[in-house]
Amino acid sequence: MPPYTEGDPDVDIDDVFPNMLGLGVFDGKIQMLPSALDVVTLYYNKSLFEEAGAEVPSDEWTWDDFIVNCQKITDLETEADGTPRYWGLSNATWSWWATVYPWVVGYGGKILDIENNQSTWSDPNTVEALTAYAALWNEYNVAQPLGLDVGGNAFFLGRAATYCHIQSLRGPVREAAADKFEWDVQVMPLMPDGHHRTGMGTWGMSAYSGGKNLDTAYEYIKQLIRPTVQLEAARAELGVPLLRSVASDPSWMEGLPTPPENLMAFINGADDAILPVIEHPGDCGSFYAGMVSDSYRQALEAVIRGEANAADAFAETDATIQPCLDQNA
Repeated sequence: MPPYTEGDPDVDIDDVFPNMLGLGVFDGKIQMLPSALDVVTLYYNKSLFEEAGAEVPSDEWTWDDFIVNCQKITDLETEADGTPRYWGLSNATWSWWATVYPWVVGYGGKILDIENNQSTWSDPNTVEALTAYAALWNEYNVAQPLGLDVGGNAFFLGRAATYCHIQSLRGPVREAAADKFEWDVQVMPLMPDGHHRTGMGTWGMSAYSGGKNLDTAYEYIKQLIRPTVQLEAARAELGVPLLRSVASDPSWMEGLPTPPENLMAFINGADDAILPVIEHPGDCGSFYAGMVSDSYRQALEAVIRGEANAADAFAETDATIQPCLDQNA
């Protein structure tokens, strides 16, 4: 892309949020242009927090604040068997890299030492991070238990106070909540490193370098990051602006349906958001599929369910992944 974007008066690569632009950088070169700013954000049921006498999420919340206030949610009402009727956190995204890996980064951990070709899920900081994440279930009891079926997405049904997802869920949440409860969005709580760590990603476009009509392909692809297109897409709720110049102009929010009211939460999480690790060899899989995905999910589930501690579970993850790294060194 650089040979085309450099000097193009319609395109300002420096205006794209750097983290999001990084999604299309391979081998140090921009090889894909992203389409929108998709940052995982905290959807919250304002009515449920207020009914429980809890504070609603703020941009100054830490995860400790989250736990304290969500415990008031789980104490609100119990079923006949004594389990909470309402939960602080929906389990819908419990194993999604975009809600799990930010804990690793927020605690200073890592899952892969690229220089030494080592799987590092058992890194002490990573173990501490995933122990803290699993504690939302097995220690503080604020997250909806794995496997608990409430007849659909617990947040959509008003049974969970928070739900972590990207901006495109605005419409579905609005439709599901209707007049049953009030809701809004907020940046994710602060991690120990002082940042609102969360995941981010989006679809984008690139052109095959061996194609015969590269100039035409580029003219089509570049529309994704033209300010006028970004603005119109935002006004149609097709995305959130990934250009700083458009995102900082309140006009992109004018006339949008509400809730949510706090639309800037979709923007404000961008600088602290992180991309998925993509450096594993293809044969070993990734956060999305294959050995890497299967092994970390199995370990995480065991820790959440209290069947293993994080140190042992993720040492086994490393033992599973490492032979593949060695074979593909």
